[in-house]
Amino acid sequence: MLKRLDAPYEYSLGSKRSDAWVKLKKDYVKSMQDSVDLVVIGAWHGNGRKAGWYSPYLLAAWCPEREEYQSVCRVMSGFSDEFYKASKAFFDDGRLLDGPKPYYATGESCAVWFEPCVVWEIRGADISVSPVHG
Repeated sequence: MLKRLDAPYEYSLGSKRSDAWVKLKKDYVKSMQDSVDLVVIGAWHGNGRKAGWYSPYLLAAWCPEREEYQSVCRVMSGFSDEFYKASKAFFDDGRLLDGPKPYYATGESCAVWFEPCVVWEIRGADISVSPVHG
């Protein structure tokens, strides 16, 4: 929490807000965020506003010791409608696979699989261990 120096402490029950106190989360400060470069290997078909596009996407990291792409996470937010349209056109242009490559290590079952041909920088406040992804 950040507090204006001249602001008094005010105890409040409920949802009373004050401009003197501001919550600072790591998400808000770019220099406090972590980033990782990951390869897009698959996706699901979007629903609602994202119907007709791919969302979420499955991303993976290359493991040279095992010579495989190991899934890391799904991503589905922070993108514009223009991004979704462009990425759908990009992957549909000869980059779809009949199924996952034998060197895709994941417990996920994507609706569509892609050639490992594009790297995205993913940024977040924290990177945490997932029970689904290695």
